[in-house]
Amino acid sequence: MPRVLTLELQQDIAANAGLVWDVISNIAEAPRYMSGIAATQILSKPEEGLLGLRWKETRVLYGKQADEILEIIEVVPKKSYTVVAFNHGMRYHSRMQVIPKDSLSILKMSFTATPKTLSAKIMSNVMWPFIRKSMNTILLQDLRDIKTQAEQLACH
Repeated sequence: MPRVLTLELQQDIAANAGLVWDVISNIAEAPRYMSGIAATQILSKPEEGLLGLRWKETRVLYGKQADEILEIIEVVPKKSYTVVAFNHGMRYHSRMQVIPKDSLSILKMSFTATPKTLSAKIMSNVMWPFIRKSMNTILLQDLRDIKTQAEQLACH
């Protein structure tokens, strides 16, 4: 049975939920404030909203450029969106959710990586402990970068 990697993270942000949503839903501008993202290229954009948005995201991981094609497959406007990507025999599924809490917002992120090919299934059994630590670090930094951007915008 292949192992599935699941991470659940959250970040308190001193900004209202609408502002946090504006930050996380502006995919094209993410490289400007997210240290882990080198570039984004919008591949297809819906006429309105986020559902169906596809983009190429470039990150530098372990000193090498890594490109992923991502697509938003589910949206609850102003609350959450779900993204999928397929690469190297893996299916990646992530969800961003904004929850208002008093004068703050809580940004929750869930991430799941599921091996789909035989080679990915074999590698997942060996590599998950290392990948889990690395992905946790990357995603925590993403959340911190979003927090910084939203809080800076809230001050202006």
